[in-house]
Amino acid sequence: MKKKRAIVLIFLFFSYLGFSEDRIGKAKEYYQKAMESYSYGKLRRAVDYFLKSYRIYPHPDIVYNIAKIYDKLGEDEKAIEYYKKYLKVKKGLDKKEKEEIKERIKKIEERKRRVELALKLKPPSKKVILKATLDFYKKGVKLYKKGYLKAAFEAFKSAYNLTPIPELLYNMALCMEKEGDIDIAIEFYKKYYFEIDDKETKKLIKKHIRELKERRDKLFKPTR
Repeated sequence: MKKKRAIVLIFLFFSYLGFSEDRIGKAKEYYQKAMESYSYGKLRRAVDYFLKSYRIYPHPDIVYNIAKIYDKLGEDEKAIEYYKKYLKVKKGLDKKEKEEIKERIKKIEERKRRVELALKLKPPSKKVILKATLDFYKKGVKLYKKGYLKAAFEAFKSAYNLTPIPELLYNMALCMEKEGDIDIAIEFYKKYYFEIDDKETKKLIKKHIRELKERRDKLFKPTR
């Protein structure tokens, strides 16, 4: 993220807006936890803490941080929402900065359309599989739809250990991508890539792996 006003100044500013010391301390605590979580690659946890900090004091620079993390997580709707919100609440943005963010929104919208076509949970390709495998698969689907991504990953993994079907590797990768564990997602997309034969699918997966690497490696310069 772009370097914004120092975080110390942000929290000092709270006192001039009638914030109690307890609220100032809690907002700062959440912000620091967000930064620490990000430094360890825990993007989901980081954005949760940024949101908690923002609810106490809605500073526009935090909105930008939230947008960037959702962008990195591939949560396109939320990334677009917070980029647009940043454009609305951040005062003094120059024309170049506005255009850069608007261009980023366009790219995310394009990615969103592509992902909606390409990324879906895949059912097992084999017609004959163990009942236990199918049970774990169904459990994984239910957990995924409820947002319990790590638990869904484990269910798909259990299914795969019983019957090594390539589609289960893909589902594990998708769970980790949505969870924000990009390295693990890449690992399982690669495994899926080497297990399948369809050239068009391999092409799509290879492209998606490249996009994930770019998203992961993109510089993140949060407010301090």
